[in-house]
Amino acid sequence: MKSIQLAWRPGTARFEAAGHSGSRIAFEAPGEPGTVPLDEGPHGKAAGPSPAELLLVAGAGCAAWDLVEILRKQRQDVSAIDVAVDGEQQPDAPWTFRRVELRFTVRGRGLDRRQVERAVELSVERTCSVLSTIREAATVAYVTLVEEEPPAHDA
Repeated sequence: MKSIQLAWRPGTARFEAAGHSGSRIAFEAPGEPGTVPLDEGPHGKAAGPSPAELLLVAGAGCAAWDLVEILRKQRQDVSAIDVAVDGEQQPDAPWTFRRVELRFTVRGRGLDRRQVERAVELSVERTCSVLSTIREAATVAYVTLVEEEPPAHDA
């Protein structure tokens, strides 16, 4: 079972959550009605991503985590993985996501494009629990970009 703790205090315009590691994440919460915009606390005016944006973060993080593990097993020489996510929501409450699109950019040396594409497919379609959950309400699409880096030169 996964568990988190979430706290909101009036006047802060943010939620703060902690998981099993104890590290905390702050994210946007409603300000006081009509009086307090996002506060001037340690995160500045922006209290962090919204809860809906955090769902997209969770999907990207889950898929990238699985992707790293798959690519390591494939012994791919990966130097970076970037994931951009766009989510389309219904215009009315409860603003359910109806489409989520992920763009994976995998950089490295001597990468096997077909293996990288297959690894992304496995991550998105079979192993990422967050995207599996999102898929119950939304279409999940993805694109894979593979960028080859020049060979390293020994000094």
